[in-house]
Amino acid sequence: MNLLAFVTSARNSAVTFVVLLLIVYGVAPLAIEQFTRDKNVWIELALMASVSGGAILLGSMLPIFDRQFDERQVRLRIDVKYLHITVWALFALFALVTVMTAPAVPLFSALFETHTGTELDAQRGAFLKGRQGWEAALLYGSTLFTGTFLPYSLARMYFDRNKGRVPATVGFLAYAELFLQKALFIQVVTPIFYLFMQRKFGSVRGLVLLFAACIGLMYMNTVLARGVLPQTELEKMVAQREAAEQEESRLQKQAENNTSALNQQEPSNITEDNKRIDLIPPKFFSAKFLPLSSKEHVVWRLVAVPIFTAADAIRLFETKYQGALLMGATSTAIALATGTKRIAYEVEVFAFQWGRNDTAASNSVYFTEAFVNFGWAGVVVFSLVVGLAFRMFAKSSDEGFKAIWPLFAYNISQAGLIGTLLSNGYLLLFMIGLFVTFTTKETEALPKAAVRV
Repeated sequence: MNLLAFVTSARNSAVTFVVLLLIVYGVAPLAIEQFTRDKNVWIELALMASVSGGAILLGSMLPIFDRQFDERQVRLRIDVKYLHITVWALFALFALVTVMTAPAVPLFSALFETHTGTELDAQRGAFLKGRQGWEAALLYGSTLFTGTFLPYSLARMYFDRNKGRVPATVGFLAYAELFLQKALFIQVVTPIFYLFMQRKFGSVRGLVLLFAACIGLMYMNTVLARGVLPQTELEKMVAQREAAEQEESRLQKQAENNTSALNQQEPSNITEDNKRIDLIPPKFFSAKFLPLSSKEHVVWRLVAVPIFTAADAIRLFETKYQGALLMGATSTAIALATGTKRIAYEVEVFAFQWGRNDTAASNSVYFTEAFVNFGWAGVVVFSLVVGLAFRMFAKSSDEGFKAIWPLFAYNISQAGLIGTLLSNGYLLLFMIGLFVTFTTKETEALPKAAVRV
């Protein structure tokens, strides 16, 4: 418990994130590189992770905004109930409009109709990403609500023991369930888990029930999202998988026989290439892997997809764009500000991996976005900003704000920093953390200089 409290503490957020970053995007790529012939991209990915980690630690030491977290500074004081009322009322209206205007609701289609996984994927994309005209704003509304303001409001509710915390949690989960979105459950659980580990929320039974419900819903979503697989397609996938395994087995036996023969004849002639036998499961760390069960799919998505997607983002940059910096063109905001055409890089990465789909995207860790736009200088600057953000979480006395740091870390570990700050609302959240104090009846009764939110 003490170790978990230490690693989840906002005070240690920068160090915790850097350690995990280096394990996932530093150590793992170097291990993968040992069993493949595609060396350069994996080494480059590990090097980026190392440079990013160092810059994050440096950024976390910069006291640029420390003074603003001093209680003697002038801050806007607002009763927290107005935060909850505003956020949840607007979210309820948003959810109603989204459902009423959606061409189809994926959950209902999966439960009451017969659709393939491809058809359900199309419905999930059309639910928000495929909107046109004024409805395109619904996607940004969803990311704004689910990315920051609902988790922040929930964290404050649980910290303040607000009676509306359970209905609010159920409402959040119900919205995520409508379009079979698995990642949104993380937005619910993470802030509450932080509060529990920091002993700000003490219901063990409640936490266990919440975790069990979210895991169950995530698994159900995975099963439902796969849809009904046509028999011909299933047979084709099984045949491809069996053929791949047989080929891997044949090549491994051939390599073992060759190595044995070389050992008997000329041991000194054994080269490094003779020793490099692919011990990784067939194409596991690539988009070519074909999971045949829900459990296999979940493991592959959690373990392999984030790593090889980051590598594929680098591959695409070096092959299609020949290393020419995109100078912010991957960001809608920067493209509009500079008058350039936006490059939907995450869509191109998906096309590079699985084929063209205008509503599907493959996002990767934040420093790949920095690299393709601004090179190594971008990797350093973006990482300094990330470190500074972690310092803000550490310095704040608002437990709801501090509880969001794991979500911020999760977002930038699988998406770009620019979109995280602008589209997901973190820039606005940081402004609130710097200049706003949400009060309760208990804190209002305290002297102004002694307020703890």
